[in-house]
Amino acid sequence: MKMRSLLMLTFIMAMLSSHAQIQKGDVLLGASIGVNTNNYSGGSSSNAGISPRIGVVIGTNWVLGARLSAGVSNTKSETIDSKTTTTNLGATVFVRKYMPVKNKLGWYAELGAGVGAVNGKTTNSGIENKQNAFSYNAGFIPGVYYHATPKILLSVDAGGIGYFHSKNKNNVTPISKTSSFGLNFLSSFSFGIDLVL
Repeated sequence: MKMRSLLMLTFIMAMLSSHAQIQKGDVLLGASIGVNTNNYSGGSSSNAGISPRIGVVIGTNWVLGARLSAGVSNTKSETIDSKTTTTNLGATVFVRKYMPVKNKLGWYAELGAGVGAVNGKTTNSGIENKQNAFSYNAGFIPGVYYHATPKILLSVDAGGIGYFHSKNKNNVTPISKTSSFGLNFLSSFSFGIDLVL
């Protein structure tokens, strides 16, 4: 029912809008935010992040840009008396293609690559373990946008596909390396707004 209502609202907004494109020479200044909480039997987890960005329109509906990101996450387990807190910082370069569907409504596809750093602390039964990691990543992110006014773009990222590699160090075990490939469509979302300058 919620999906049907969302699709109906999207259709109505598209029908009431006029056609708009992003033109070469425009500058986009914006940010995305994401929040996620999860309570489960014996514990909970939460994370929040913000990602400011700037982009230059290099051709009609093509944007080349850079993004910074910062976030924090907490995980708590009651069953094994464990708590983890992490903070992360990152930087990404990206290219994004906006594809109008109907009037001011459309899809976009983004390819990006970046680096990041994570610092964390885990307390397990009173024993503290500090970790830090350096990572690099590459990925594809799809999304939906709405050109609300000639100067405002609203967007929703819908997960994506990505590769992640990190080098981890902590005060208990030796340095380790991790690589992963993830597919995460429609299970996480982040909302954004861009000003067209």
